Amino acid sequence: MVEFKVEKLKKPKNMLILASILFSMLCAIIISAWSKSYNNVSYGYKHLEKGSYFGFLVAMTVCHLLTKSIILTLKLLDLQEKIPYFDVFNLLFSAVMSGLLALACILGAVAASYKINKIQSEHTIPAGVVFGWFALICLVAETVLSYLDLRKD
Repeated sequence: MVEFKVEKLKKPKNMLILASILFSMLCAIIISAWSKSYNNVSYGYKHLEKGSYFGFLVAMTVCHLLTKSIILTLKLLDLQEKIPYFDVFNLLFSAVMSGLLALACILGAVAASYKINKIQSEHTIPAGVVFGWFALICLVAETVLSYLDLRKD
């Protein structure tokens, strides 16, 4: 029988994973849900100049959200012991994802600070980008803790 080991959520690494999932979700929802009407036409982030930067940020946060959710579920089900090299995979994935999410956050910050027209979001999209940075910070901290755990063994 499969049972959740809820006490594993109290570990700092798993708390960081949970926080990064939350921040990724907030980032993706805020940026994706933003729309503004201008001259009776509704605009989303895709219509903004440099909107593809926001699209890349949303794609990276969703990828991070889904994968880390799977990893956290495997940890809570105590299945990581049964998967060979699970911790190594998690570390390598986290390192690669940190780089991609950092690039996405930088591009998102550039696009958010780029003042171009009357439909630019002044507060909402920049708030979404900030949540992306929070997700990145949690991911980097979790990656460092994973690396230190692997070095202990």
